[in-house]
Amino acid sequence: MYTPPPPIAIEIDNEPAVSTPGSRIAFATEAGAWLGSAAILAAYIADLGRDPEFLLNLGGSMLILAVCLKKKVYQPALLNAAWAIGSIYKRATPES
Repeated sequence: MYTPPPPIAIEIDNEPAVSTPGSRIAFATEAGAWLGSAAILAAYIADLGRDPEFLLNLGGSMLILAVCLKKKVYQPALLNAAWAIGSIYKRATPES
């Protein structure tokens, strides 16, 4: 029999909030992951130029990285950390 994990207590503005699957905090977390994925895909698909591509890749990977670390899912966290580092490296190198 499945027993769901207990809710995580979080304090916001000195008022306790509970992060349960249907809460606003859970929704914001999932929305951040989806926005990060959309940003990375937009940078890959669209020809936006160097600066917007850098910002979308870096911002998207950092959003996904934050969600992965919050959820303690380390394999995609490592991948998105590498993606962020790769974005910074690509931006730092001169165009050829």
